Amino acid sequence: ENVKEESSDQDTNQEPDSDNGIKENVEYNATAGRSGYLVQLLGQFVVSEDRIRCECNTKFKRRDSHVSMINLPDFNSINSILNELKNSIQHSSTYMINDLQKAIFSCSNGNARNLRNLKTLFECDAELLKNLIPKIIDLALDLPNRIKKNIPFLKQGSTSSISLSDDQCASLLANAFFCTFPNRSYQNNPEKMPFINFDCLYNDTYSLVKVEKLKCILNYFKCITSKKSDTKRIITFSRICNTDEKLNNLEKYLKESKLDLVVPKIYPEGTIEDHKLALQVDFA
Repeated sequence: ENVKEESSDQDTNQEPDSDNGIKENVEYNATAGRSGYLVQLLGQFVVSEDRIRCECNTKFKRRDSHVSMINLPDFNSINSILNELKNSIQHSSTYMINDLQKAIFSCSNGNARNLRNLKTLFECDAELLKNLIPKIIDLALDLPNRIKKNIPFLKQGSTSSISLSDDQCASLLANAFFCTFPNRSYQNNPEKMPFINFDCLYNDTYSLVKVEKLKCILNYFKCITSKKSDTKRIITFSRICNTDEKLNNLEKYLKESKLDLVVPKIYPEGTIEDHKLALQVDFA
């Protein structure tokens, strides 16, 4: 199984999917009747076996016995919290950092308790907090307008893909910055999904490594909120599942195979695009 990310330029008038803003190519079928998890991101999300269902601006009600309720801040609460923070920052409050910590604590339902690394960063550059955080707030609160369809899981054992615009990704990451995604335990985590909230970078003793990671994240937000081009980039995430049983046990297959192996050639110069039909390896 492999997960890859691709990007391409696309005209601003073309959405990934004109109907709902998300283009997907999912080769598995939703399985009804199995247990799911009700979660929330700026509203109500229902996590089923195959996708996260967004019910922004409405309170989702129990539909069957296989769905359980989780009490989290609703859209109106998060909207109020972040707008209050934005107003505080724009009026040059002397307690901007404390206000930021309070807002993230409230949005995370109390999971983000210690913002030492983030506070260290903003104490060194207060102007960054004043100029950038209001823009990140706008990105976060615009999520219901940018994501209007359930987001499918790229599940193990299935070949599937999903395409999002750079604006949609920015809005999702802005919510991760304020930790509005529901907290998942390792026991209650469908498909062992990675944790998206940034509280893991906040909740720690001082770490220079994490401070540098936060600098990188904030630089991303600075770039995405100041871009002048109207061109939208489309990012496609794909999971490719190999169905060849022989390759599932590659070591055994190679030992038993009578085929000759091709002699590899390594070129230290040039670009990937210059070598057609070559295996492309990116050491990230």
